[in-house]
Amino acid sequence: MGRRATFYLFDKLLIVLTLLFFATACACRYAASVDPILRPDWMLFALAAPGVIILNAIALIWWLARRRWLTALVPLAALLVNLPFLSAMIQLHGQRDVPACDLKVATYNVHGFRGENGFRSVVNQVAALLQEQQADVVCLEEFRTTIDYDTAQVVRLLGLPYAACDRSVVLLSRYPIVESGAIRFSEKRVNTTNGALQADIDTPRGRVRVLACHLQTTGVSSLEYRYAREYGMRFVPFGKLSDELMHNAQRRAAQALEISRQAAESPYPAIVAGDFNDIPSTYTYDVMARTLGDTFREGGSGWGGTYRGALGLLRLDYIFVSEGLQCPRCYTLDTALSDHKPLFAGLNFKN
Repeated sequence: MGRRATFYLFDKLLIVLTLLFFATACACRYAASVDPILRPDWMLFALAAPGVIILNAIALIWWLARRRWLTALVPLAALLVNLPFLSAMIQLHGQRDVPACDLKVATYNVHGFRGENGFRSVVNQVAALLQEQQADVVCLEEFRTTIDYDTAQVVRLLGLPYAACDRSVVLLSRYPIVESGAIRFSEKRVNTTNGALQADIDTPRGRVRVLACHLQTTGVSSLEYRYAREYGMRFVPFGKLSDELMHNAQRRAAQALEISRQAAESPYPAIVAGDFNDIPSTYTYDVMARTLGDTFREGGSGWGGTYRGALGLLRLDYIFVSEGLQCPRCYTLDTALSDHKPLFAGLNFKN
């Protein structure tokens, strides 16, 4: 086969791959609207969205560099189809000087206050961080205690006067918590070790309802640990891994529906904050974004990743708000106190 024929076949193969990338990108976008409780297999497309988008971006650059304008429209269309995901991950607002907000909310998965310098040191550093950022309402996930420090002592060290607790989720507030309670997820098919709670808080501008949550984890880490311990395997078989991912995606879907319902029923402006353990291309995010505003999309800047692992590419933590609130600024801080970044949102009442 001559050089020209080889190049011709290679070119046609790239066109086929480009069309395949486009079709997969469309499937990824559609997967966000598919309830994994009903069709769990579509969840795999939702999780594949970041990689598929990267492949389409590479294809777009390739065809533009070769000045194949019509062919370049295919990966461009794939990126436009997934614009909701891209806008939930990248914002170009730029850093803005924002005047003092009515309420500053934070969510932080503290990873059990684990750290090289010990439990007490990490708690003190988290407290200093929250004080420095002047957070008014703080939702903490993976909160834990020790033999030496019970919940009340840890809350006192964190420096905010009011608290509500449930399992490993703790809500702290500078303002009085009028009423609070645990949210018991209503799905009957599964059990969950994660938790959520809601609290009505009297702020100087009015009462708000805050829902703090830590949705079901992916289960990948525990599965990898079990296979390494029991079978001496470094990698989990794909079938077992996909089953675990789909099973826990179903849990998160049911939990997200419950959280969204309770936020919609709130008689006050609602704030939903926490670690959702899902990226913005998934059904979990889609459920929340249908009725609530994503503070990062409204007031964020740059890359929206909140998980420090996986090269910082994943966004797992969110602050959503109802229509009565707006967010002029949302940001993260890259601190090594946890495997997650703390997420902050400055909020204003609209009326």
